[in-house]
Amino acid sequence: MSSTAKLAISLPRSLLGDVDEVSMETHRSRSAIIREAVERFLTEYEERRSLQKAAAVYEAIAEEDGRLHRVFSPVSAETLPAYDTGEEVSRRARAAKR
Repeated sequence: MSSTAKLAISLPRSLLGDVDEVSMETHRSRSAIIREAVERFLTEYEERRSLQKAAAVYEAIAEEDGRLHRVFSPVSAETLPAYDTGEEVSRRARAAKR
């Protein structure tokens, strides 16, 4: 049994002409040209789907990050000491030298 299947497709004449031209230039069959084009399309399609899925995951992470920030920011302001800016640290260092 063969691992390939035959398929009849309809193409605009101009596209078939392009396929025939490439076929002659590259010494490859029409089937090989069309098979490669379909394989490339499917690879690119799968890559786009993967990127879309990743974008959805990153969007969900960003939303959760924002939610956590809104929930915990007030709590951290109550429990953590105030953040010292660089200017405050420099002022303390100058005062200690005197």
